[in-house]
Amino acid sequence: MSHITSCGLIVSATLALLAGAHLFAEDISLVDQADPAKGWSFGNGPEFPGAKGSLDLDASTTHAGHPALHLVSDLSGGGNYVQMGRDVRALHLSLDTLSFWIKAPGLTGMAMRLIDGTGQ
Repeated sequence: MSHITSCGLIVSATLALLAGAHLFAEDISLVDQADPAKGWSFGNGPEFPGAKGSLDLDASTTHAGHPALHLVSDLSGGGNYVQMGRDVRALHLSLDTLSFWIKAPGLTGMAMRLIDGTGQ
């Protein structure tokens, strides 16, 4: 999830997201190369109107061989943030790690929200 607080800022970030599970000896990419939007959602922070952006596969970037998503935010028209999200419960994995790599020149802040199985 990317959270930018200064208005008028346009930020582009490339993210590679990986999950590690007890069942597998290697990392599992949370981005499907064939269908990158599968399981992911984009939000423009509707409680603060004006933010624009997009979430797409970054075909030119990989990290450690895993595909990456490209999150773009445009706060020049207002708004406070854009976000991307994925519910990993649908994967039915016993996760022990969640890691991500971010390439975002000029990014001054980021927030990540993790919600556990009880909704907290």
